[in-house]
Order: sequence, then C-alpha cells, then structure tokens
Amino acid sequence: MTSLPLTSIPGLTEVTWQQGASNGPVLVLELPHGATTENEYRVVAEGLKSRLPENLIDFFHVNTDFGTPECAEQIAAFVGRTDPSISVLILRCRLPRTLVDCNRTLEEQTDGMTEAIPVYVDDSEDRRRLSDLHRQYLEQADLAYELAGRRGVAINLHSYAPRSVGINVVDGGIVQALHKAYEPEVYEGWPRRPDIELISSDVHGRSLLSESWLTALRQAYRSAGIPLAENETYHLHDGTLAARYAEDYPGRVLCVEFNRQRLARDYRPFVELETSTDAVTRYVEPLALATLSELASLRG
Repeated sequence: MTSLPLTSIPGLTEVTWQQGASNGPVLVLELPHGATTENEYRVVAEGLKSRLPENLIDFFHVNTDFGTPECAEQIAAFVGRTDPSISVLILRCRLPRTLVDCNRTLEEQTDGMTEAIPVYVDDSEDRRRLSDLHRQYLEQADLAYELAGRRGVAINLHSYAPRSVGINVVDGGIVQALHKAYEPEVYEGWPRRPDIELISSDVHGRSLLSESWLTALRQAYRSAGIPLAENETYHLHDGTLAARYAEDYPGRVLCVEFNRQRLARDYRPFVELETSTDAVTRYVEPLALATLSELASLRG
C-alpha cells in the first residue's frame, strides 16, 4: 500500500501516514477531539459571527482531549520500532470540540448527550459552515475506518477530565457553571475518574470489542501495574461516531479514555497544559503492545 484515499485538509484534518509493508496490516488512530492548543481554538472561534460566551476558551481548556496527539505519536513510533510491517494512519481533527464535536452525529441528541454544534453558536451561517466542516471530517473518518475494517484495527483516542463534573447543560452559562464547579471545595466532591478506561460496550452492556483484544489489553495493563477500567464512566452511545464505527466494524474498533491529570506535567484547569513524555509512554505502551498482539492474531 503506497497511497492513501485521504490527505490533510488545512484547518480541518492532519493526516499522518507511517508506511509499513505494502500488504501488511494497518492501525488507524483517530483523534476526533485532536485540536488541543489555544491557537487551534482561536483560529476557528475568531472566524465566527456568533455571540460566543465570554471566556469560552476556559471551557475549551477543560474539555478538549489534551494529550491525545502525543499519545498517537508515541503509539505510532512504538509500533514502527516493534513491527515495521504495520502501517499506521493518524487522523487528527483540528476543529475545537467546544465549537463543533466531530465525535457526535449532527442529529439531535438524546439521553443528555451534548450536541455536535452547541446552542451558543447562534449564527445560522456559522452553523451551516460548521456542519459542512463536520461532514467533510466524517468523510475522511469513514475512509479511515473502512481501511481499518479491511486491513487491521482502529483506536478512537480520547482523554477526559480527572473528575466527573456534574454539569448537564452546555449553553451560554457554561463558563460560569464550570468555574463554580471547579472551586476547590466543590471540586473535591466530584467523583474521580479512572487513569485509563476502555469504552467497549454499548448502553445495553453488549461488548463490541473482540475478546482476544480485550484479553490482551487486560494482560498488558496488569503487567504494567496500571489499573484498567472498563465502561465505568461512559458506554458507546448511539449519538457518538465511535459507537457507529464500532457497530460497522465489529471487534475492530476500540475507544479509549486517558485521564488528563496522568498525562500532564502539572494539571490545572483553564490553562493550556504540557504533556509529560514519560507519563504518556507509561500509559500508551501497554495499549500498543496489546494492539500488536491483536493485529498478529488477525494475520493468523
């Protein structure tokens, strides 16, 4: 395999292709919330006409999937060193999820799921433009997962906040609500989240991940001395594209959440964070090892 059906689109996607053997397996790493820097947020936000909430950048900092680009890079490097026959595709979305969530369908959400485009994006032209960008991203993601379905596996990479902060409505008051929720005496009352969590079952408890991959993941994290949670915080919800791809390619799609506090040098809310290279290595190497095992089993 020497060519790809998708390429980077400036301002929308960054596609990285690590070439392996021409007929070798493929690992796809998708980062639907891959816009993790303040600059990426401002590039999109400053081009909108909508009356966005003041200091919405604060929401971006506590909501974006910090650390996932670095996780993807380290996974790709580890795979390349360990088995150069495997090709790795990284698809990174450059749209801030604070303004358009490319892990959500554009249809109206239910069961408390946030919308793909939040209500505070209130200009109709902005909404049309973001919807069009969402569709363009989805076209690329479809191609990436189709490749994984034919030639290997895919990992939908995420990171989440250290605690489940009890905010159920995302509207014009989101910034004030977040600052109240993060006041020290309030924040300490929110439930802690796992260091790493597999999101592999649907809302009915049905596993969409192959048993062999799941077993390899459990063994790899046990050997590393890292507790591995499964479907404690989230399940694969119908309103997410991760769930759709897991349904479309049974057994071959894994959604994983890393705790941002574990990936950061110094975790603090409302600021741009810096990753700890050593921490990223510690948390992603078991994932990479288990995935290599799964790819080997698919090869027979």
